[in-house]
Amino acid sequence: MDPLYRAERTARQLGLRAVYVKDDGRNPTASFKDRASAVVVLKALAEGASVVTTASSGNATAVLGLLAVILVPHTAPPAQIAQLLIYSARVYLVEGTCDKAFDLAVVAEAFGWYCRHTAYNPFTRKGKKTAAYELWDQLGGRAPDRAFMAVGDGNILSGIWKGFRDLAALGWIDRLPVRMGVQAEGAAALAPAWARGDTDARSERAQTIADSIAVRRPRDARFALRAVRETGGAFLTAQDEEIPQAMQTFGREVWVFAVPSAAAAFAGLKKAVREGMVGEEEVVMIATGNSLKDAPSAIRATGEAPRISAAIPEAPKRLHAAW
Repeated sequence: MDPLYRAERTARQLGLRAVYVKDDGRNPTASFKDRASAVVVLKALAEGASVVTTASSGNATAVLGLLAVILVPHTAPPAQIAQLLIYSARVYLVEGTCDKAFDLAVVAEAFGWYCRHTAYNPFTRKGKKTAAYELWDQLGGRAPDRAFMAVGDGNILSGIWKGFRDLAALGWIDRLPVRMGVQAEGAAALAPAWARGDTDARSERAQTIADSIAVRRPRDARFALRAVRETGGAFLTAQDEEIPQAMQTFGREVWVFAVPSAAAAFAGLKKAVREGMVGEEEVVMIATGNSLKDAPSAIRATGEAPRISAAIPEAPKRLHAAW
């Protein structure tokens, strides 16, 4: 079970009853996607598959003795690619976006490979809904008022929505938390589709520092849009300039080293508060990955550390002067 942290200062500053951060960067590959991979790989084994393939921003892999063939956009952070390689996956850098890699992974099913890809494989949602069960348990057997998360394909949003629907069907909660999806402004397909009342979504571009949500065509758009509408929620957009600041807030407030895409959720929360969309409520944000896999983005957020000489007495004087 991944930890749930309470951000008390953030709650006071925003005028909220409580703010929590669910840190899924603690998973084996430091990504929320491990939840889906765990379920899908077991399904692949049950079907006798020997090869699992998927398109990924660099955060999805497979284990349990299966060969993993991972198709990754060539722009993915090097640390994410290195992790896939060290876990013995066969990695191919696709010259194009995550959407192009997705299409190629689906075509590769013709080889008899088992496709794990988000939303295309329905078992991904079953893995991701486990976060809802954990939140219910960690909050003492209740659902939060509202949940914010960054959205690319929409599968995490729809998965957690499904988890809370399961809890409601059991009678363990009496209402569903309001779903709030946050997209990067440079890769926003679902936000305008939600505003127009559409049931599908597509964007003309996908350019953002939050590479994990840089998706032009969300493959789980239908269920993500349904989840937001059914719970009375909304889709919001965050500008790339807001995301580095949000990364620092996560680190300062709850000691979570969040990837840019996860930090977009906090930027969305601040925007929702500014626009009067959130009252005095209990809010949960999902931190979907650890930024050790994208350290350059963190450095861009904070700036480079200064380099100093070790010479004495000049160095101690400079250190003291800095304070």
